[in-house]
Amino acid sequence: MNGTSIRREQLHPDDENQFLKIFAETFAYEPMFSFMLEGRDDLVEDTLWIARRKWLLMKNSYAIWTNDGPHIHGFSWWLPPQAQSTVSLWKQLKVGFALVPLKFGWRRFQRMLECSAHERKILQAATQTPCWVLDVIATEPSMQGQGLGHQMMEPVLELAAQGGHTCYVLTHNERNAGFYEKTGFQMETEERVCANGPMAYGLRYTP
Repeated sequence: MNGTSIRREQLHPDDENQFLKIFAETFAYEPMFSFMLEGRDDLVEDTLWIARRKWLLMKNSYAIWTNDGPHIHGFSWWLPPQAQSTVSLWKQLKVGFALVPLKFGWRRFQRMLECSAHERKILQAATQTPCWVLDVIATEPSMQGQGLGHQMMEPVLELAAQGGHTCYVLTHNERNAGFYEKTGFQMETEERVCANGPMAYGLRYTP
């Protein structure tokens, strides 16, 4: 993937399925989703269901970068400085999250609420000063390890430097934390989300 051109995406509706499929394939077996959905038979399909609703809630807030080409191999979704990172309960219910207890059961629903509240607390503390927040970065499994992730971050790191902003990311995978550190991020937060839950690693990039 060396030399791949990265573009800021003006997303078309036909692209959404590509984005969400990559999201589900990338995150289904990550620590957070594995914890929240423990015991479910099809983690990829369940993660896709959650991703669709997350996308409906947040897509108008995102700045999106992808590889430049007819087929999307990966993407990064960023919340620019001053972007609205929280949504009302009414909007969450409207896009289908009201169905979570019925679809996944009360125990998993309670885990999702607990994890979400903990993440929100970390992010609110980390974004007191406006910064770019990397919400999601994902590549097709077959394309991982080829440098595409780094390439999709570079344009935003440059924008942050130009605007005098930092960049922040919250991950629950220690391996991913190492990836961000290699890109120049520094660890700020290491804590367990809840009892028996995954770790949360908060990292910041300062130009």
